[in-house]
Amino acid sequence: MNYAIAGLVAMSLLASFFVIFSYNRSVNLEHEISVAELSIRKFQTDKAQLQDKMFVLLSDVNLKKFSSDRNLVEEKNPQYIKTSARNGGELAVSQTR
Repeated sequence: MNYAIAGLVAMSLLASFFVIFSYNRSVNLEHEISVAELSIRKFQTDKAQLQDKMFVLLSDVNLKKFSSDRNLVEEKNPQYIKTSARNGGELAVSQTR
């Protein structure tokens, strides 16, 4: 009878340690998930800010100002040459003079 009681006490101690260990791991996992969500939100915010800056820089007005500041002229009739490429079919490459 004493062995049965000792066995039950030992099993309940092991079960309680297992429950505490599992709870601790789930809390740690939730904490890591919340940290990951915060970093994802930060990356999304940084990406949106970079896209806004890129759209401002590449807007039509800024491109025209950029090209006029550097005396660049828009080519009205660009001529392209075709090259044979193994990987992508026909590619159009700008012809340099």
